[in-house]
Order: sequence, then C-alpha cells, then structure tokens
Amino acid sequence: MVRSHPSDAGEYRFGLFRLLVGRRELLLRDAPVRIGSRALDVLLALIQRRGQVVSKDTLMAEVWPDRVVEENSLQGQISILRKVLATDSDGVRYPQTVPGRGYLFVAPVEHESSAGGAIIEVNAQRDAPAGRAPLHSKPAIAVIPFINLSSDPQQEYFSDGITDDIVTELSRFSELHVIASNSSFKLKGRDIDVRQVGSQLGVS
Repeated sequence: MVRSHPSDAGEYRFGLFRLLVGRRELLLRDAPVRIGSRALDVLLALIQRRGQVVSKDTLMAEVWPDRVVEENSLQGQISILRKVLATDSDGVRYPQTVPGRGYLFVAPVEHESSAGGAIIEVNAQRDAPAGRAPLHSKPAIAVIPFINLSSDPQQEYFSDGITDDIVTELSRFSELHVIASNSSFKLKGRDIDVRQVGSQLGVS
C-alpha cells in the first residue's frame, strides 16, 4: 500500500475526478468509482509525483513493497486506470507512457490538504519528452466568477448562476477544455491578475 506523506493527505482533484486519500476513494462527479486497491495505489503514487516521469521500478516497489511481481502486473493496473479515467471529457490520455522511462501523470491537479488549505497546481512539463503535446490538446477556457454589482446581496445567487451556466454551456463543445466551476469559484471575491490566473489554471 502506498503511504502518503502528511503534506499529501487530503483530497486531489483533476478533470471530473476527486481522489479522497483518507477514505481511499475515487469519485466521478461525486459518485464513487469502482477501482481496485492496487490501481488506486498506482494512481496515488503518480499523482504525488505529478508532472514527473515515474519509473516502473519505483511504482512496483511502492505498490508491492513486500512482493516480487512481474512488470505485467503494473501494466495491468495502468490499463485499469486508463479505462476508468477515460470517462473524463478532458481529451488528455493519462497516465501517459514515456517509452523506456516509465509513466507520467499529465492532468492538472488541485490538492486540498486535510487542514483545508487549497492549492491550485499545474503540472510542470519539464520532464515531458520533446515534441509531446501541451497540457491541453485543445483550447482551454476558465470562466471567472461574475460580480454582483447591485446593492442587493440577495442577487448574489444570480451572478453565481450566470457563471455556472456559462461553464455548463461551454462544456458542451467538444473542441474546448473548460475548467470546472469549482476551480473557477475559488477566485471569487479576489483581486486577480488575468495572466496569473491563466497560468495557474493552465488556460490561454
């Protein structure tokens, strides 16, 4: 079993998924996903090293610490993960295979510690082989929350609703990658720099 470091406890979010570390549970749009313990351990090991190439030896040593296993055991778990994560509408295939080196988790990941501190992260691509496609293979968009300019605080739900509706409608276009509204709403009420936000969320 993979043992996470204290700083890696809590919850990870990527695409349409949430990985609850303490509960050892993977959710798709808040619905539990049936996934074996070994596949979950492989996923956690890759996410904890997001943006880095992880060797097969490293994964096998962490997921099967007290056993000698064949490489095809790991490949079987990777195949399971790809089938499960293919449900995501991102269009990015992950985890990716880096020939001769190992595997790379390429999806943008948000990590929220068990203490409740949220950190928005975009995977570094320094370990990606030359010529690899960028983080998103299609145009990426984030909808920044609208501000209630009226004097009536009760209208707050209206401005939030507009933001959410636009995210939903844009998500219908397969040509676009749209950042989930739960990521966008973290920006609400903050004095933001559009370029910085674009970099944080991995959108152009």
